[in-house]
This record gives sequence, C-alpha cells and structure tokens, in this order.
Amino acid sequence: MGLVFAVVHFVLLNSAEPISARTKSDSWELIFLVLFIIPFLFREVMARGEYVSEMIFNNGILKLIYKEKGKVIRTKSIEMSSIEVFNVSSFVEAHTTSRSRFFTFSYSIIIKPHNEDEIYIDVQPSIFITNKKLLFDLISISQFIPNFSYNLHTDENAIIEEIEYFKKYGKKIPLYKRKNGIVEIILNCILALASIAILASLVMLGTTFTKDYRSDSYVGLFALVDENRNNRNYDAALYYVNEAKKIEPKDYNVYLYEAYVYEKKKDYKKEIECANMAKTLLDNKEKSRYDKFFHNDSFVAKYIFKEKNSGYVRTYSRLADANYKLKNYNAAVDYYSYIIENGVYKYTDAYFYRGICLYHLGKKQEALQDFKKHQEIINNYLIEMQDMKYPQYTNKDLENVLMWIKACLR
Repeated sequence: MGLVFAVVHFVLLNSAEPISARTKSDSWELIFLVLFIIPFLFREVMARGEYVSEMIFNNGILKLIYKEKGKVIRTKSIEMSSIEVFNVSSFVEAHTTSRSRFFTFSYSIIIKPHNEDEIYIDVQPSIFITNKKLLFDLISISQFIPNFSYNLHTDENAIIEEIEYFKKYGKKIPLYKRKNGIVEIILNCILALASIAILASLVMLGTTFTKDYRSDSYVGLFALVDENRNNRNYDAALYYVNEAKKIEPKDYNVYLYEAYVYEKKKDYKKEIECANMAKTLLDNKEKSRYDKFFHNDSFVAKYIFKEKNSGYVRTYSRLADANYKLKNYNAAVDYYSYIIENGVYKYTDAYFYRGICLYHLGKKQEALQDFKKHQEIINNYLIEMQDMKYPQYTNKDLENVLMWIKACLR
C-alpha cells in the first residue's frame, strides 16, 4: 500500500494578503519557517534504486533525504542562498468516471545549486497525496526559495484559475468567485430545495460523515502497521494489528495485515494461520470496514480492488507464498492456480512459482508450460514497460526463467 511518512507542517499563510506583497524582511514569518517538510509518496516505495523521499526547509538550508528500498541511505544539504534554479513543472491529467471528474498532478522539479550539477526530482501521481498540495506548499513558501519558478501544463481553465487565486491570496478560491460559480450555487440551492426528505437526508449525511471519520482513524492503523513492518519494527506492527482487532475483530484485512507482518518475520506457519483466519471471515461473508472505506474512493478502488474477488486473491497470495516457502508444494499449487484464474494483474509471478512447485512435484511438463508463460510475461513487460525507473523485471529475471526451462527439458 505504500509508506506513510511523518509530516510536520506549519501553516504559513493565514490571511488573504497577496503573496507578492510579502517580503523576506518579515522576521515574524521567518520564525514560522523553522521546519517545513514536504514528503514525496511513490507507488513503488520498495522499488530498487534510490530516490528523494523528502525535502526539508530549515533555517536557510534545503535538505534532501534519499532513500532506497524504504530506508534512508544519504542526505544532501544545500544553502538556500546558493540555489540558482528551483523550477517546478506540474502536469495535470483529467480523469472522468461515470460519477465524477477529477485531476491528478505529476511534478518534475529541477534544483541547481551554485557550481553543482542539477538535481532532478520526479513525483508521480499517488493515491496518498492530494492533487495540488505539493504545488500549493511550494507556492506558500516561494518567497523564501531563491529563483523559484513554476510551470503549469494544463488546458483546464478551472485548475489555472484555482492556482492563480492561491498564488495571489494564499487560500483556496471560494465557489462564488469561480467562473460560473454563481450558476453552480443556484443549481445547488434548487436541488436542495427540491428534496422532499431534506431532514432525513441531513441525518443520513451526518451519519456518513461520522462513519467516515471513524473509518479514517481505523484505516490509519493499517498505515502504521505497514510503516513499522517495512522498518522491521515487528512488535510495534503487531501492536497496531491488535488495536485494529479491538475495533473490528471480524474484518479479514486485520488478519491479512497480520500475515504480512509474519511474512516479513519469516514465520511462515504463523502467516498461514493468519491468512486462514482471513479466509474464514471471507467465507462467512463478514463485512469489511477497511474495504468499504476504500471502495468509496473510485480512484483508489480502481487500483486496489481490481479483481472481483480481491479479498480472496490477496489472501491466497499469502497462503501460496507461505506454503511455497515451507515446501508444501501441493497446497501452494492450488493457491497459485486460484490466483491465476481470478487475478487480473497483467505481470503476475504466479505462473513462475507454480512452475517451481510443479517441478519439485515431478510434473516437469506442466512446470514447463508455466515457465514458458512466465517467459512470455517478462518479454511483454520488457517491451511495454521499458522506460520504468524501478522495473519489476529485468534481463536477470528472464535468464532465471530460461534456466528453469532448460531444467525441465533435461
């Protein structure tokens, strides 16, 4: 799901005074710029290769945090006064669904310190970062960043209007000041007045908001499990699992996340035990508060709940991998077969690992077919995703599967 980075964020803009009217000599504002952290969240936080995970502005120093596989490997400090170029290019992409229309932002940041090479930072769209937050944050403190500039690449007038208003006044544009905003307000009023059961609607709306607030707090526990698991703080991760169990003891995701922790600890028997508990809850059709929370977000649901039987596919993945590692090959074959038949992920590893299990069971011809299918998947990946910065497959993976194919032909 990704890491959730700790954010310390002081609010710099509280008035409607234009940013252009503020000066660097305002000492009281400099006091507020003691520590300002901008975290970057990536879709593949555990991918190979280093990346910039955070920018920290602190007392005239810009500090870049570099990570690799989720761990800090180095930092770089730059004197703010030495920055010759700080350019942010923002690319806006519109997405239309049957119910709504929304935008995702990607960013390309170039920083050029004096007498040093340029530093490039790419920030891709993420389900965990608000669309305009990064650009708004940088505009907010742009008066403290030497030679700051930004380019907004979009044909969406509404986005341009919103960014320009924020740049001028330091706050979001009110609806009535938007183009056609008055028309929208009138239409909203008509719709509200046309509701026959307006009182009942308000009660239902209040209930929904309350439930979402509780769900947000509950779902936040899973983020803490993820963060501590990836940092190998397994006791802390299991603590948050147990806290989630106290709230929703019949949510299969609680036990699935517990299985993830034990998988990291290499306690595969315990992983199977937890995954089987998750399967039992799925079999009993127990409702999942975690799933319901994310299904309300069509963008998130598109990536997390692609499969019709998403819960089973994720649970069987844990059962398949754990049984494979314990050399319970017959059981692993059954679970991998379910994933192949029901999963929709294009570049699945299930064929490869089922092939290994079949090979060890003496079924070399069946294993050969699986290895050839996996070879086809890798070949397609290397063609279709050749520009990926952190590739899932490389030529080494292709060499590995070819080695297994040769073993089956002996």
